[in-house]
Amino acid sequence: MTPLPLPPRLHVVDRIKTGVRALAACVAVLPLWLAVGGCFQTHVDVGDDETDVSTEADGGLEAVEEADGTAHDVADDTDDDAGGEAGPTRPSEGVWVQAIQEGNGTGEAAAGVVAAYLGDPWPSGSSELVRDGACVVKVLGPDPPVGPPTLDAGMLRLSGLVTGDLAIPHPSVGGHDPVRYSWACITCTDFLIGGGAVQASFDGGSDLGFGSGSVVAPAPIELVSPDLAWQPVLDATRGLTFQWIAEAGTIIDLQLWLSPLDWLECVVPDEGSLEIPEPLLRAVDGVTVDFITLIRSRCEPFDVGGRSVALCAEEVLEYEWHDPTAKRR
Repeated sequence: MTPLPLPPRLHVVDRIKTGVRALAACVAVLPLWLAVGGCFQTHVDVGDDETDVSTEADGGLEAVEEADGTAHDVADDTDDDAGGEAGPTRPSEGVWVQAIQEGNGTGEAAAGVVAAYLGDPWPSGSSELVRDGACVVKVLGPDPPVGPPTLDAGMLRLSGLVTGDLAIPHPSVGGHDPVRYSWACITCTDFLIGGGAVQASFDGGSDLGFGSGSVVAPAPIELVSPDLAWQPVLDATRGLTFQWIAEAGTIIDLQLWLSPLDWLECVVPDEGSLEIPEPLLRAVDGVTVDFITLIRSRCEPFDVGGRSVALCAEEVLEYEWHDPTAKRR
């Protein structure tokens, strides 16, 4: 599955609360899809199946050296054909409109976020460690690549939102992010209208002409299990299955962040259930999950001045644990 430049999601609220400039400084140097996790950079290495995979103090994965002083990447000994078919792909270029909910907080929308990027996808800067079908464990390198600024398609306009109409300028004209169209609200207890149409258009600019499109916003995610009242520790012997109320025509992106730079991710059709493959759980057995995010996404084709991109409406459900003394299973 190709890494995707998605808008900031988990921890975006904390970034905004500490100041929009701080968020911009962090997000500006990373691909959208990793803007949040990459802001907590520390270098980690991961061991292979022949070593015991231990955890660092920050919860990251660390390779345990063999008797000869060597350590190997987990991907070196992973069967490329392991597991089932790869999951659905997500667009790498377009407009993303997100409503973020706090699963273990108030339960209300924590934020509304809009991000847009028009141009060739940035290099990912990450490595696959273990893959099984639609699920993968990845590590971000210490120096994530920086891509070029978004192409200029003029003012981005949005309607069909609870907050009313929005007009977002190209970053060369204004905004806190120098490389992409961006907007955020932390006081929006409601942002998307489930089942309602989100309309988007670009006025046209120096690089691309006019474009318009619409997408039906999905409903918020209702997680049924597991019980995330406690900070989970991954246990290969117990397995891990997520269940939620499904919605047809959407996809689910589940992310379990194991440290600032390594995470387990599954992108699957929204069918209401996902079992984490046992080979992946073995690779990260005993690791504490720092935060979890589930993203329900519905995307439609979006023509901007003859360039085919995507318009995506997304509901995000996040669980995070700040207190290192928090209860753990």
